[in-house]
Formats: sequence, C-alpha cells, structure tokens
Amino acid sequence: AYALTFFASDCYSELYGPEEAHKMVNVGFAMNFVLLALVYSTIAAPAAPFSSVDPATFEQVLGASLNIVVASLLAYVVSQHWDVRVFHAIREATGRDALWVRNVASTASSQLLDTLIFVFVGFAAMPALRGGDAMGLNALLGLVVGQYVLKLLIAVADTPFVYAVVGYLRSRGSAAPAARTAD
Repeated sequence: AYALTFFASDCYSELYGPEEAHKMVNVGFAMNFVLLALVYSTIAAPAAPFSSVDPATFEQVLGASLNIVVASLLAYVVSQHWDVRVFHAIREATGRDALWVRNVASTASSQLLDTLIFVFVGFAAMPALRGGDAMGLNALLGLVVGQYVLKLLIAVADTPFVYAVVGYLRSRGSAAPAARTAD
C-alpha cells in the first residue's frame, strides 16, 4: 500500500505543481503521527471484558517496534520530497511531454532512497543505537533488493493509471496543467 503514495504524489505533482505536492507530502507525514496516536491509544485502552484476545497479543500484533516506526517515517518524508523534486526537474527538461518518464524515473529513484533508508535505519542503525544486534550486510542487501524490485515493478505498473487519473481530471477541468517552475 505504501508504494501507492508515490503514485498519488506523482499525480498531484503533475496536476498542481511542486509547492502543492510538497504540502501534500507534509500532510501525509503529519497524518502518520495521527495514525500512530490512534494505534497506540487503542493498545492502551482496556480490553473489553468479553474479549477473547489477550491484551499482550493485541499489543504485539498492533504495536510496531520503534526501529520500524522511525525508519518508516524518515524514509517516507525524505523519499517523498525527493520524488517531487526529481519529478519536477524532469518536467523542466521535458515540458508536458513524457509523463511516463517523470513517473517512472522519479519513483524509481525515490523508491531506492526509501528502501535504503528504511532497511538500513530500521534493521541496522536503530538496533545498534539501542544496544541490539544489527542485521548483517548480506541480509540487509537481500532486504533492499527484494523490496526495491517489488517497488520498481509497482512504479512501472502504475504508469497507465497516472495517465488515466491526470487525463481524467484535466478533461473535467478539475486541474490545470502544473506551471513550469523550478523547485
């Protein structure tokens, strides 16, 4: 599901420009904290007396480790802003042509950045900082390759949907072409 955020930011970037896209990324980042607050307040709430689920099991299933939360939030905010910047740098070079190049190239580069940050912060840096065991380099690289290949396939597969969304909204007058401005 997370890979779809790049699809959304590329559509938004194309339709409304880099400034609005950066605002959308920041709103998404803030909403991650709202989601965390909701999840942790649910964990903290007392279990219903008739519940057959043990509160410890409930917490184990819903509660993400600090490593994963920090890695995920950092990867999201850095890679999404990178995606918007690269998308608009390519747009400056191509004009309105080659939306597919903007979509695939910006998403491919930002997904690589996202994957590297998430894997190395979540499974190497944070565990080491907390006195735990970091994964070995081979295991980390295996995670990077596996995650990145899947994300890259999603980036390529979502291109027709980017064209469909952008075309539909422009045809309805719901969005003007994004101004060509340097980011």
